[in-house]
Amino acid sequence: YQKMRKDFLKLTGPTPMIPLYALGAWDSRWFDYSELTALSQIDDYRSHHIPLDVLVCDTGWRENASTGYQPNSSLFPNLPRFFSEAHAKKVHVMFNDHPEPVVSNALDPREITYRYINLTQILGEGLDVWWYDRNWSVSLLSPSPDLRHEVWGMRTYHDATQATNAPLRPMIMANVDGIDNGIRNRPMNVAAHTYPIQWTGDIGPSMTFLKYAVQNAVHSGVESLFAYESDDLGGHTSDPTPEGYIRWIEYGALSPIYRPHCTHNLERMPWAFGPEAEWTARRFIDMRYRLLPVFYAAARENYDTGEPILRRLDLDYPQYPEASQENQYLIGHSLLVAPVTGENLTTVSSTWLTTTNGQPGLDAEYFSNTNLSGAPVLTRVDPSINFNWGGASPGGSVPATDFSARWTGNIAIPASAGDVSLAALSDDGVRVWVDGQLCIDNWGPSDSVTTDSTNILKAGQSYQLRVEYLQLGGNDLVTLEWHGSNPSRTVWIPPGNWINAWNGSVVKGPMTVADSASLEQIPLYIRSGSIFALAPQMQYTGQKPWDPITLDVYPSTTETDRNSLYEDDTLTTAYQQGQFRTTPLATCADDDHKTISVSIGAAAGTYSGALTQRSWVVRLHRPPNWPQDLAPTAVT
Repeated sequence: YQKMRKDFLKLTGPTPMIPLYALGAWDSRWFDYSELTALSQIDDYRSHHIPLDVLVCDTGWRENASTGYQPNSSLFPNLPRFFSEAHAKKVHVMFNDHPEPVVSNALDPREITYRYINLTQILGEGLDVWWYDRNWSVSLLSPSPDLRHEVWGMRTYHDATQATNAPLRPMIMANVDGIDNGIRNRPMNVAAHTYPIQWTGDIGPSMTFLKYAVQNAVHSGVESLFAYESDDLGGHTSDPTPEGYIRWIEYGALSPIYRPHCTHNLERMPWAFGPEAEWTARRFIDMRYRLLPVFYAAARENYDTGEPILRRLDLDYPQYPEASQENQYLIGHSLLVAPVTGENLTTVSSTWLTTTNGQPGLDAEYFSNTNLSGAPVLTRVDPSINFNWGGASPGGSVPATDFSARWTGNIAIPASAGDVSLAALSDDGVRVWVDGQLCIDNWGPSDSVTTDSTNILKAGQSYQLRVEYLQLGGNDLVTLEWHGSNPSRTVWIPPGNWINAWNGSVVKGPMTVADSASLEQIPLYIRSGSIFALAPQMQYTGQKPWDPITLDVYPSTTETDRNSLYEDDTLTTAYQQGQFRTTPLATCADDDHKTISVSIGAAAGTYSGALTQRSWVVRLHRPPNWPQDLAPTAVT
């Protein structure tokens, strides 16, 4: 694999590094900002002590709110002033562009001139990043049927950015070629990896799309060399539950790009989802900023070798079939991340369900239309809601497509299950009421999506239940599911000793464990013998130099780690001409396995603005089976 990847990158070129600020936290939503409200949004993040580096203004910045390049003067009367004031608050700005072609020929001089002049003009006024949004009906045309318009757009926006902002890194964001609204449909173009960042489109907020997001990011890093895949964290189309939002943020904070996003006039700020969401988001985003040296070193390794930032475990452990799963990953070689994405949902058992007259199962009504109107064409008692009809009729006179159904009865939660939340897997729509309260509402076209409930059902209690289903052609499936209020998820642990980051317990792999994932945590494991370079805590990436660097060391007498602190000017392409610095770091045991050494090597190389001296903090995590009086004995 490594030889094939090396040859491929020699042919097509590497993925350039993005500026360090892009690895910080973003705020993004479809919202009609004004200059005042956009700057106030930055101030809100600062007042909540939640880091922020990038503010995204979606389509509302322009006069007609969708296409063209004339700013809306009532909202942004002076774009250069707005950009300058945002920069003074230490935040970079990205604008969304839905480009409407001027003429039908992509290489017509009128099209090229129009696009170039307008893109470069606004960049020249201070815009930092363009978002090329092929919005299905509005996109650039490609000059060739063999070249996807996503990739042609990437090239167009990249070149305009490079022409205006050189020697700054010409970063853009564009639609992933091959993933449509979160669904992986086709192989990616062989050139697309050279234009970071790629975005997966308008996705839903459910745990199904979170699961797809993790799988797509891991898969694309290995198979398509997309190192910087970006998802609408929290989902675009509607709001997640507060619990679902927290799970999205936890994954996003430990993914290549942290960028929450949502549709028109919704919110994705952590404080909008309650105190627990705000506290958890702040905790995970703070963790991300401490880990910036780890992410940045991975970004440099990706530029040099194509090694993905999110490493599928079979890159290091190819002899184990479990290592190829795409719902967990390594950052670097030593931090194992397993986001909670709802894989452990269980179908609601028939033993939990009774009809309105107390019989086992639920009363079912099937209609030959899509709006539950008129008399049902089929009534019966269904033992549970767990159907995949495979394109066939559910029975009787019910059509195979474009029908609806309703189930009514009661659900009793066994004491042994503990408190539970319901969820529904559907293709297409589903609605669920508990005691007359609508708790799941996904009524419309859906592609095998799981929608979570907002309610907690208490162990040992019974509730009235009503479930409605909508079928609109294509697949026809619906399942009522549940999970515990603190669900666990399975994690494959690679060979060696791995330390639970939250409680310090040690697991020896290879083995699969069930990790209890409380809402404020996700499974994180650290390879014994590891060393990590951590940055100071910051509210934006340039707030402080990386001084001191904290070395987080997990000593082992049997396992070692060697990596390096990578540094450059964080903004320009000078790193491509050798202007960068590396500092070797290592932790290892001596030959008799009794003494642990932590080594900081001499820095090699330099760049503009490099520190001339640095302080270090070495933080040793004592293994649980080591003597309590263990302490460092020498510094040389």
